[in-house]
Amino acid sequence: MMAVNDNYGGNVRNLDIVSSEFSQANSEVVINADGERWRCLVSDDGQVQELTVQESQGSNDSGYSSHSGGGFDLSGRTSGHCKLTNVQRGQQIYNGRCTITQTSSKHSSMIFEIKMGSADSFLFATSDGRNWMSGPEKVRFEDRGHTGIFLWSDFRLEVDDD
Repeated sequence: MMAVNDNYGGNVRNLDIVSSEFSQANSEVVINADGERWRCLVSDDGQVQELTVQESQGSNDSGYSSHSGGGFDLSGRTSGHCKLTNVQRGQQIYNGRCTITQTSSKHSSMIFEIKMGSADSFLFATSDGRNWMSGPEKVRFEDRGHTGIFLWSDFRLEVDDD
């Protein structure tokens, strides 16, 4: 449950176990976190071996959230409020205004550049609105209505409406 909560910067309001299934290799625990369903494989000594989103509002089979009508959409945005957190360390890195620049690549990908203060920009690319990348890393994008959340590696970036 702590590993799931860490993906939200420790801010999950409703966190409960939906089901669990014991196995000698890795036990499976399904957890509900604020309406999202997570699948967690746990070793016998309690170490998380794998953690994936199974269901969420607006999700698809790949485990990545997509844009939905009336939801959060980066297209056409030029600014917002951003909060960047290192979830592994529980440390907020940035909380303030940010600029958003959208470009298209020759491979039909949309590239979003998010700049916070004087730090280097973060680049997120997608060709279908479901599968996201930042450099070589896969990124999960969650549409939370007025907020878009990027999750990758040890980081969580929330982009809110102005």
